[in-house]
Amino acid sequence: MQIFLVAALIIAIVAVVFALQNPAPVTISFLVWQAQGSLALVLLITLLFGVLISLLVSVPTVFRRSRTISNQRKQIQSLERTLTEREKKIQELEATTAAPQPIAAPSTPSSESFAPLPPAPSEAPPDLSA
Repeated sequence: MQIFLVAALIIAIVAVVFALQNPAPVTISFLVWQAQGSLALVLLITLLFGVLISLLVSVPTVFRRSRTISNQRKQIQSLERTLTEREKKIQELEATTAAPQPIAAPSTPSSESFAPLPPAPSEAPPDLSA
């Protein structure tokens, strides 16, 4: 903000010095109109018209940017609310699953659950090819 104030003050000083050094009268003609004034006054008025036109040209961009920023802020708030709700939901789920659950001890197999193996052959099988 202070930079703008300093810049405006410098421009004002330059304009005053310019007006004091250029007091010559000039005639301005535009179509059927004619006006007479000092050169400095005519140039400063022309400068002001240029500034006014540039401001008018930039107004739609400023409004568009302002609307975009507003929409983005609303979207950020909505996303933050969604995030908060989901974090609460996660905490609730963690709280319900964090309760210690009894762990079942592994069961040892009983001897009855296994099928007996067939007896190992004590002799070689008889030769049946003869």
